[in-house]
Order: sequence, then C-alpha cells, then structure tokens
Amino acid sequence: MKIFLAIFLLINFSFSQSAPEKRIVDVQNGNKFIGVFSNDIKSDDNGNDSTSDNLTIFDEEFAPNAVDSDGRVDPIDRTIFVSVNTAKFYYFYGKTYEQRRRFDLAQVSEILRQEEFDNERPTVLYLHGYSENMGSESIQLIVNSYLTRNDHNIIVLDWSKLAKGTYMTAAVPNAMKLSDALSDSILDLINDGLHLDKFHVVGHSLGGQLAGAVGRKIKEKSNNSIKLRRISALDPAMPGFYPSVVYKALNKFDAKFVDVIHTNGLAAGAPISTGTVDFWPNTGKLIQPGCIGNVCSHQRSWRYWAESVASKDSKMFAAVKCASWDEFKKRRCDFDIVAYMGINCPTNTYGDFYLQTNKQNPFGKGMGGVKFY
Repeated sequence: MKIFLAIFLLINFSFSQSAPEKRIVDVQNGNKFIGVFSNDIKSDDNGNDSTSDNLTIFDEEFAPNAVDSDGRVDPIDRTIFVSVNTAKFYYFYGKTYEQRRRFDLAQVSEILRQEEFDNERPTVLYLHGYSENMGSESIQLIVNSYLTRNDHNIIVLDWSKLAKGTYMTAAVPNAMKLSDALSDSILDLINDGLHLDKFHVVGHSLGGQLAGAVGRKIKEKSNNSIKLRRISALDPAMPGFYPSVVYKALNKFDAKFVDVIHTNGLAAGAPISTGTVDFWPNTGKLIQPGCIGNVCSHQRSWRYWAESVASKDSKMFAAVKCASWDEFKKRRCDFDIVAYMGINCPTNTYGDFYLQTNKQNPFGKGMGGVKFY
C-alpha cells in the first residue's frame, strides 16, 4: 500500500498539466517520506543543502490529506516535515567536547548503561534553538560550562535537521512533532531508572518551547503521574507562540518548576511572564548591554546561563523581586526577596525578578546588579 501511494504520486506529479512545475523529490523507504518542490535545491562544496521556502515534504500520515483526488498538491502549503528519527542524543562522557557518543531516540536508555554515567549525579538535557547544530557556539559553550562544573551527566539533543529551513513552516511544526517522540524517549529513561528528581531540561529559543511541549506530553502520557522536575527556558521563542493561537506556548505548568530568562522579549523571545519565575535582566525586552541588535541580545540568555553554570559564585546573577522594570529603576522593589538567575535559582522562587548585568564577560554583577544605576 505504501509503495502504491508513492507510485501514484510519482505518476501524477510527473504528468499533471495543472501543476507542471512540481515533480517528485524523494521516497525514502526507511523514513517513508514523500516530497515535491517547485524550485531548485542547491548544494555547496561541502554537501550542505539550501532551498527557498517552496519545498514541501509530507510525512506519509499527512499525504492523504495534502493530495487531492487528482494527485495535486495545494501550492500554498509550504510545510516541511522531516523525520524525527534524524534527531540524535549526544552523551558527553569525558572532559572535552569531543568526547561524546551518539544515540538514536530509541536507544536513549543505552546512555544509562554507559560506564561513565553516574545516576547519583544530576542529569541535564540541553535542547538547542532554531538553525543550530553541534558546531554552534551556544551548544559548545553550554556543554563546556557543565564540563567545567564537573558534577552533571550531560546530554544534548541534536535536532538540527528538523530545526532548519523556514522558521514558521518548517522548524516550528517539526519541533512540535518532535516533542511527541522526545517525550517517549524521556519516559523510557525514567522507566529504566533515571532519577526524575535529578533530571533537568534546559532549552534555548525554539528549544525552550520544545521543552515545554515535551513536559506537557509527558504529563498527558502518564495521566499526570509524571511531571518533569525543572525546565529552564533561555529566551523561549516568541514567533508562533505569542499569542498561542496555533501552538501552545511554554507555561509554568509544564514542569514542577519553570524558570525563564528573558533577553530579547520584544523581538525573538517571549514578551510576557511565562514561567514559575521569570528573570528580566536589563529590562529583558530591549537590546542587552554590549549588544548592537536582536541576535546578540537573544544569545545573551545562553551566555548568562553558561556563566552561571561554570562560575564558583552561586550569587553572581542576584536579582530582586519587583513589579516592573520602571519600578526597578525607581528602586521600588522588595529588596528582602532576592533570587539568583541561572542554574542556582532556588526552586521555591516565583514571580518576576529584575537585575542588571555587565556589558561583557563576566556578565554577573553579584549583589551589585539588584539596584539600578
């Protein structure tokens, strides 16, 4: 039946007069994907592919709804679906970034059986953002900060093949689709003995929204009997999630404790409080000190996080509870309520907290950051 469907589409796309610009791209027997395009796919000398946003790839389960009775595809549909099986776990077992082992989603429990894995240690799972991969500075900095700390089991999910392409029509729907498979993998870890009370999911940008979706899936699949202990979202992505019309956004109910760092809340990141506790360094919405534009400001979230992980000073990102940035500037805050942004945030913290940072590394100002100057 699956082979018949592929042949049927091939015939119709090759000879349809109503959509002559379309032709079959590929049918991968392993992943069972069918796709068409109306433009060229270009490859550079390194074998990296690039396309315009008129590439349409349908997962087999979507194909019957996407193709009409004449075998034609609506050219308005630009959604790109990539197999979730392209996502891989990387377990870092040594003292350097290069010392890592790769595992498929279905093999995740093998990580628990690695000689170097210590179940008595906390385990962190890092989810990167849009258009990132294992060579990205963010992942390397985050991993190296934990390696410096030397007290965690470190796992990174490389979902780069799903996180690229046009943001709204490729990466976002792929992330939401991946959340289902990733929740199964995490449940496998828990069922095979991972200490849930020591498991921590950290996600940047679209990875932060992915973390929230995974938390919701885990609650749903376990009938609310299992809930992630902590999700830390580093400037969780705004486009497509605020307002939550099509996709539900990260929220404080996705884990027992959800801490959020906002660094570009009027552009790339979440513009509103969305966690159990929300940190707003340098307003959290405008350009961060030392930055020129939105990209740098968006990236500050993972730089702040990495610094909090690697630093021996657990209070370097002190923040004060306050009603707003304007109130913070006027020093009308409750200075008796101080929390620490980053890995050292107490999990009984709630509300909105404000602070200032330095323009460059080291960014943390300690208690000097809780009063506006």
